[in-house]
Amino acid sequence: MIKDVKELAELVTADASLQIIFDEFGRNLGHFLCEFMRIDKPEVVVLGGNIVKAQSLFLHQTEKILAEANKPVLLKLAILGEEAPLMGAASLWKAKQVNSILALD
Repeated sequence: MIKDVKELAELVTADASLQIIFDEFGRNLGHFLCEFMRIDKPEVVVLGGNIVKAQSLFLHQTEKILAEANKPVLLKLAILGEEAPLMGAASLWKAKQVNSILALD
């Protein structure tokens, strides 16, 4: 049994047939982003989490789907990994606190 993405990514070098899983993930992510972009029209999409460590195995498929759908967007990889959402939430909270204090002055 494979416990996580890291273990699966490590196995790809020994068994190239496992690349199919990452290819499918990349295509599915591309289709998801196309729908997201149709609605929100972002200029940049930041991908985060531990899956980003395996980006060399799937990101080319994601970019291919976006190109075929004519949905140009800058894809950036979060460097904070699993901590990115927590750091973003904390910075948003801090900014609201600062704005509240400034509003009182």
